[in-house]
Amino acid sequence: MNQFQDRIQICIAKIIQHNIELKNIFEEIYQQGGRVLLVGGAVRDCLMGCIGSDLDFEVYHLTFNQLQDILEKFGKVSFVGKSFGVLRLHSLNADWAIPRMDSYGRKPEVELNPNMSFKDAFRRRDLTVNAMGIDVHSFELIDPYNGMIDLQKRVLKSPDLTFFIQDPLRLFRVMQFAARFEMNVDVSLNRVCETMDISNVSPERIWQEFSKLFLKSQKPSIGFKWLAEINRLAEIFPGIDFDNQLYESLDCLACQDGLSSDRKLIGLWAFLMQKNNGSVVSNLSAEEKISSVQLKFFTDFLKKYIASHDLIHQVSLVSWYLKYIPFLIKENKDILYRKLAYFLNKELTLQELSDIAVCWYDQEVVEKFIHGARQAKVLYNPIEPILTGKDLMEYAEGKDLGDLLKKSYDIQLEKSIHDKQQLISLVLDQNK
Repeated sequence: MNQFQDRIQICIAKIIQHNIELKNIFEEIYQQGGRVLLVGGAVRDCLMGCIGSDLDFEVYHLTFNQLQDILEKFGKVSFVGKSFGVLRLHSLNADWAIPRMDSYGRKPEVELNPNMSFKDAFRRRDLTVNAMGIDVHSFELIDPYNGMIDLQKRVLKSPDLTFFIQDPLRLFRVMQFAARFEMNVDVSLNRVCETMDISNVSPERIWQEFSKLFLKSQKPSIGFKWLAEINRLAEIFPGIDFDNQLYESLDCLACQDGLSSDRKLIGLWAFLMQKNNGSVVSNLSAEEKISSVQLKFFTDFLKKYIASHDLIHQVSLVSWYLKYIPFLIKENKDILYRKLAYFLNKELTLQELSDIAVCWYDQEVVEKFIHGARQAKVLYNPIEPILTGKDLMEYAEGKDLGDLLKKSYDIQLEKSIHDKQQLISLVLDQNK
């Protein structure tokens, strides 16, 4: 216990050090008879020796209005959820709440009670490892559901299964927690998750949990394997063949430190699409640009899981062009690398594509791809078109102008032309 007590004191001290204003707020609340508890995931992180960025404080023995008055002494305050007793001081990245009890049902009634017992206040939380609190004044650990023991045993349990099933998003939270902390799920919680109705969970909320799975765990495969264990994987991802290659590739990319979060997400979702057995990919040619039909196929599938339209588009492109790599190596033509670099322009470079591909293909394949892209001088940037629509407006318009521009770029790449007038002459000659 001494080890955890030391972690608690160090954690609270660092939180105050990073947010100097907190010390005065804590003291003001304490002087007015209140008691401040750090609650939720931040407590779990403290016990694991980490400091999370999301801080949640629960204030006991003061009314909502009293808490609001105190916080307003330190700056502008907003209601995060007035009916839920949650406030936010603009200068701090932290939520302040009055203890509450949610009734059962889809439209729960919320009871704010500053003098509620810790057991009743924490009952509504999803998991016992998240149902703990730390008194910021005395450093006492409040743990009515033995969350610290479950944390030590690396097991996920629910404080109250009846509350748990009220929010179907919690199935996805268990998924990402199991992977992030490499924990097992309690048998009784597994049984509940096997039958929870998740049909009404919005893509935005699903997206948030999968982003945490991909970006906060080193082994996202654990989350997918747990979904398979409770027989929900095929339901959530119909048509995706989960096999060892996919699991290994996901875990590999999750551990790639050199990639930005956005690039990781693009690659991880693209890996899933590589295993889509309903894919429209057939008779693939290295010279093909993704078609509107193929783009729609990827988009329609991904919008069930991803809330960002830009990311859906990026994942769709990489899902398609990741398949090009073996073809490009086989053909070994500069123009094909140059076309691919242009197809992916504004989304990612061929170097970034290779950073993703290294977790999908053998190292030798990726090295050959990088060599070909470097030789074609498009590893980091595509070759810009010399001609624009303005240069060819007097010769064509509408769709014909678009076709002429495409032809001019093909000629530019094939013949490595750098002179605008020479290119115009060749384009017009070929267009006669």
